[in-house]
Amino acid sequence: MEKISTRIQVTLKGKSAQIADLIPKQLKTKAIEQALLLLAKDEKISQIFFEDSVRLKAVLDESNELNSKVIEKEKKSVSEQVEVAW
Repeated sequence: MEKISTRIQVTLKGKSAQIADLIPKQLKTKAIEQALLLLAKDEKISQIFFEDSVRLKAVLDESNELNSKVIEKEKKSVSEQVEVAW
């Protein structure tokens, strides 16, 4: 799986700045990643923030397919371990 990364810089003001200050420094990136995913997955809100809904859906579907493949692979690994134990 290809890792994709984008560096962004933002200036937060008001309540969003106060909330961001409550997040430990080492978790800020993860918090922003999760916030973007939540925005993308909410169909009503995503229309406000994302310009290309077709492409957004494709990205989300691709992510779901990759996650299901990883879960399927993990399930096989566990069952293979059980077979070896017997």
